[in-house]
Amino acid sequence: GYTDGEVTVSREDKPYTCFTYMAESSFIVDSLKPYHWYKSLVFLGAEYLHFPAGYLSSIASVGSIDDSDLERTKANELLIGKITQYR
Repeated sequence: GYTDGEVTVSREDKPYTCFTYMAESSFIVDSLKPYHWYKSLVFLGAEYLHFPAGYLSSIASVGSIDDSDLERTKANELLIGKITQYR
C-alpha cells in the first residue's frame, strides 16, 4: 500500500529533497489511528529535529489507540524510554 518517492521541504527558506514512503490513496482509511507508541516515536523524532512548535502541536493533537500486540508495545516503550533518557 505504499510507494516511495521524493518530496521537497523547506526549513529556514532552504529547500531539502527527502526520500519518503507515501500511502497509495486506495489504502488510506481516515478513521484509522496510530498506536500510542508510534505517535510517541513520531513526536520524539520531530522534537529531536527541532520541528516548529505548531507542527509538534499537530502531532500531539492526533488521537491514538492501544496496540493489542503487547510484545510490540513493550519493545517500543523500551525504545521510547531509552530515547527520552538522552533528551
